[in-house]
Amino acid sequence: ADTRQRIEDRKNGLLRTSAYEYGLAKSRHNGLRWDNAITYSDTGYFMVGADHATESYESDASVLGYQTERTLSAVFAGINQQIGAWTLQANLRRDDVRMHNQLNDSRKRWSENSALLGAAYAWASGWKVSVNLAQGFRVPSTDDLTRSPALRPEQYLNRELGLTYRGDSLQTRLAAFWNQATDMIIMHPGTYLMSNTNAKNRGVEWSGSYLWGATQVHGSVTLQSPRNLDTGMALARRGKKLATAGLNHPMGDWSFGAQARYQSERRDSNFSNDFLASYTVVDLLASYRIAPNWKLQMKLENAGNRDYQLAYGYNTPRRALWMMLDYTSR
Repeated sequence: ADTRQRIEDRKNGLLRTSAYEYGLAKSRHNGLRWDNAITYSDTGYFMVGADHATESYESDASVLGYQTERTLSAVFAGINQQIGAWTLQANLRRDDVRMHNQLNDSRKRWSENSALLGAAYAWASGWKVSVNLAQGFRVPSTDDLTRSPALRPEQYLNRELGLTYRGDSLQTRLAAFWNQATDMIIMHPGTYLMSNTNAKNRGVEWSGSYLWGATQVHGSVTLQSPRNLDTGMALARRGKKLATAGLNHPMGDWSFGAQARYQSERRDSNFSNDFLASYTVVDLLASYRIAPNWKLQMKLENAGNRDYQLAYGYNTPRRALWMMLDYTSR
């Protein structure tokens, strides 16, 4: 994969380049992934693979500018085995990340191991109970390290217990989760400096879908308690209540649908008492199959023209119409 990005910050047609404003920021990502599944029996298989990517980032701010090269390499392996009503899974991954900022000749390197263990038991027709334990990590971005060179990588430990039902018309899942983040990277809104903190999140999540004739109805609800362990306050920009609801109905070559998204009130920052109001946004969807391989997709986003914020002081886009032409090879 080859991905390139160019961002220009302009005012009255001129690039807004200063000590802290980037004006122009560019990036490029070249990635290669190989993975292979090896079936050793009717009930089990191995998975092995590797990732390699090179990335470049560049900005022209005089103080917070950077010209960075980053290399990411990883190898991973896993096994999936079914034993009667049980399904067992184990994955292991090794990541190595190297970063070099050519403007100040600073270098960083991180090497981390992560793992996943999972088990599921089909205790009745259509019913399954599962438990998962997973590790993860994220290295600081080029922008993060330019602002705060002493940052440490984020470390995650996620635990989940789930109950799933799959029938002909009804599919539903209920899960309880306990997640912990060590050295999570956050930004101070006044100084724009980055720092590490510790956090946890506990909650329950329900999701489901039901096929009512030709109409599919779906939804989800999350009740959670994200908390910054260093301050004891609620974690910024994460609502305690989340919900979605939607439906889709096909009519010949046409398909019509709608979806709603809700998020409750939440704190804007770990360093202020500003709060973001709760909101509900409704989108309308439609698609038309022009030919067997061609489809025209349309989306009226924020159909109610709702005024809401995801970050304090920054408005989100109002009502917008999107159209996309999709081709699928067969």
